[in-house]
Amino acid sequence: MALDVFNHFPSFYMGEHDRITIDGWAARFAGSSGTLMEFMDADDPTITEVFAIGDINRMNAAGKIKHEPGFFLHKLECAAGLRDFDEESIADLPEKEQDRVNGQYALVRVYFEEREAGRLKVNDDDIADAMQQLRFLAEDYLIANLPDPEVAEQYKKWKAGTGPKPKSMGKASIPEHCSPRALRGWASAVKKHGKKGLIGNVSKQGNINSYYSADENELMMQVIRDSYLIMGHPPLSKALKDLKMAFIKENGQRLEEGRPLLRTPGRDAVRRTINKLDKFFVKVKRYGAKEAMRKMRAVQKGLTHSRPLERVEMDEWKIDLFTIMANCGLFQLFSAKEQENLGLLDRTRRWWLVAAIDCRTRYILGKVLTCNPKASGAIRCLKMVVSDKGDIANGAGAVSPWSMFGKPEVLATDNGTAFKSNAFTNACAD
Repeated sequence: MALDVFNHFPSFYMGEHDRITIDGWAARFAGSSGTLMEFMDADDPTITEVFAIGDINRMNAAGKIKHEPGFFLHKLECAAGLRDFDEESIADLPEKEQDRVNGQYALVRVYFEEREAGRLKVNDDDIADAMQQLRFLAEDYLIANLPDPEVAEQYKKWKAGTGPKPKSMGKASIPEHCSPRALRGWASAVKKHGKKGLIGNVSKQGNINSYYSADENELMMQVIRDSYLIMGHPPLSKALKDLKMAFIKENGQRLEEGRPLLRTPGRDAVRRTINKLDKFFVKVKRYGAKEAMRKMRAVQKGLTHSRPLERVEMDEWKIDLFTIMANCGLFQLFSAKEQENLGLLDRTRRWWLVAAIDCRTRYILGKVLTCNPKASGAIRCLKMVVSDKGDIANGAGAVSPWSMFGKPEVLATDNGTAFKSNAFTNACAD
């Protein structure tokens, strides 16, 4: 019943700008036909070679293939020329990012108006001299609530000096000061892509992994379990005191043994760790199962299904694998060499989890951990959905079987890029 996805789809996504080193040969992906893939030499495109997809997957599993995404793509082209702004959404941005986009757009609108009216020239000196006035005028574009038309007309007359000042039209703020060069750059982005052109990657930057080491996270989680996740719902202040004493004790032992000392997490770090825990799990530990069920029971039935595989839901999300393994004590199961081979020591890597669940039985039919949320991860998860996973359960020494599999009648996903790709939709159709 399982599909032969392995021999029909590559185990990782390859683009035309990627460099693929196959057993020492540097090449570029030229195209595919059926179960065959063609590659051309990285330096001489007239030299080509064809491989079966199954052979590519086997060489990749053996470590004979090195994949470097975007190697031949210039950074500026990657940053500006390939973004699909139709897939962006201002409403999905964090509140601070929305405020930044709104403030920049307000300045750009006023900048265009002043230029069209002939009151502003396109040079840095004039823009710098007029910056304070531009910020003042941009306030009109930052009113949070829609104003009454009559109030808006009175406000317009007041600004023109022909009428009294009306009541406030709503909450507004003045954009921050910016350089003329930055303003001209924003104006160019708005011309090309509209307001969405101001959406940057600020909210996606930075390392999402924990600031603390594995030992620090493990000890912090142990104190949370012993002092906070207990019946009687003790306050957070008690857990913080116990945390401080636990780290003092541990650092005393480390000092005697000559090992590096641990940093003591603060209140905010403890709060963030607790907030990442399952809400129902926390309720059960602190208030009991009966009270947890009373507070968190379902209000409505939601979707109802009468048989297995009637509806299977699949999704992907970014996880902080480093902190999860530290909190669960999983690092103790691997040697330093094994951790390095698995890529667990590189804390800058972004790990993604792709999972599929049957809505009727609540069985997890597939689960894939990957550093790259491309279509390959979704296809691997789909392969698990239609395959017996008993060998994985036996290899892990699991007591319960993992033999559940089958063809879903409905596979429900969101509009993630992996699920919209041709490779994934073709796999579903086949």
